[in-house]
Amino acid sequence: MIVTSIPRSGSTKFCSNLSQQLNLPLYDEIFEYTIEFPHKEDLHHIPTNDSKDIAFLKSLDFKKCVINNHEISFFILENTDIFISRHNVKDSVWSWIEYIDQYFDTYMPKKYMIDKNSPEYVNIKQMALLGELDRLFKNIKYFYEYCIITKKEIIIPELDYRDNTHIKEKFKFFKFPIDFFKNQLVLPNSLVYE
Repeated sequence: MIVTSIPRSGSTKFCSNLSQQLNLPLYDEIFEYTIEFPHKEDLHHIPTNDSKDIAFLKSLDFKKCVINNHEISFFILENTDIFISRHNVKDSVWSWIEYIDQYFDTYMPKKYMIDKNSPEYVNIKQMALLGELDRLFKNIKYFYEYCIITKKEIIIPELDYRDNTHIKEKFKFFKFPIDFFKNQLVLPNSLVYE
């Protein structure tokens, strides 16, 4: 089964618990071919044997496994079995900023052979973060619009999330676009953006 959410919504833990409960294998973010393969191990410290290889994906019976997915498209949403969200969607955005910052620090210097302490890298990363934030906003808007129009039930996992106060301070450069996004977003009645 496919479990879809925007990133940083608690779906990794939810899917892990679900796969154990149903005794089905868990595959994590296997549709997101643009994300570096070992990122779950490198950043989450979660071992994985997953593959994004097309032959591997073709071999899966999606009804006999649990797939944690953040790739947002009409066709994936049409085939999603469970939709997940945090109650406060804005908290997911702030958590994502911190995560994508770590992701860039892990993979961009190696990929582009640039010193991550250089002013050039800081500028490049900030521009890249703004671009990725814009892409995230589009995915969030599409995800919730799809859920509203198709009347999909959204599960809010009962998980303890870290406090985002330190993230908001560290990444205050992004406060305006994150706050402003509320004006462009329509959410299901059970969710907030505060």
